[in-house]
Amino acid sequence: MAAVSSSAVPQRTADPDVSPEEILEKGNEAYKKGDIKEAEKLYYAAVRRVEAAYGSNDPRLARSLIKLSTVYFPHELQVPILLIGEVVPYPGAYRMGHFVIGMPLTQRRVPQTGMDHYRRRYLPARPLLERAVSILERSLGPEDAEVADALEELGALHIAMGDYNRAELRFERMLAIREKNLGIDNPELIRDLNTLAFVKRIQRNLRDALAAAQRAVLLLQEDATFVLRAATLYSLAAVQMELKDFQSAEKLLSDCLSAQDGQGGRERVGTLMFLYREHAFVLEKLKRKKEARQQEKRASEMQKILERQK
Repeated sequence: MAAVSSSAVPQRTADPDVSPEEILEKGNEAYKKGDIKEAEKLYYAAVRRVEAAYGSNDPRLARSLIKLSTVYFPHELQVPILLIGEVVPYPGAYRMGHFVIGMPLTQRRVPQTGMDHYRRRYLPARPLLERAVSILERSLGPEDAEVADALEELGALHIAMGDYNRAELRFERMLAIREKNLGIDNPELIRDLNTLAFVKRIQRNLRDALAAAQRAVLLLQEDATFVLRAATLYSLAAVQMELKDFQSAEKLLSDCLSAQDGQGGRERVGTLMFLYREHAFVLEKLKRKKEARQQEKRASEMQKILERQK
């Protein structure tokens, strides 16, 4: 756990009349305002107060530890990891300044110095999340839905730190819990399957990655949003690209782009930019150069829209 001395905690948090829940709420307010140091002090105070009040095996302690972990690994960095394509910690990258989303993994090189920076930044969150998972398992049972949620956060952290083997283990267990609780054919598993396909693909376990991605596609429903459909079809296309099956990948990417539903917003524009560029890459591989240039042009148009929206 991060070392924050008792003297560093604001005096108001030491007031015995202030409940742990009130301290957490004050931490949330500080976090929303961008006062991360204050949020850290308050969350840490809440952890100590919860443990003193409820013991070391109470789920409220686990939830407080998860809150404290967001100081070191913010929740807003976790979502892009799993949305579409692949992401690798990299300074000055496209999305939110923290993640590269774009070209196939085989086309990209990430400087080790950049990876080391992010590993150091996120490292304090790991023991907090690991302890939270352990507490939830003991207090709620190993197959509780809250255990799966905590495993997802821990897996996302492993991805951000480049530890894909550990991430795969966390996500496999998360998926197993949710399958038991939701049923193996529940569309809510799509995002989890896409995630698992990603971590298996990045480790070159292409057979299992293909199986997970295919299963996710089968769970897609007609009313799926454009972004979810695009992420799921791309997940399968990305495996096919790694397998050099560019013909199948091209069909999936074409289906992605033809399934636009008119949703607006930055997320959709960013997704389109990404898909156009991936489609251009595949078309080049298939020697369809004119079509590839058209898709690159469309990607550039989407990029200009994104820049105007900043």
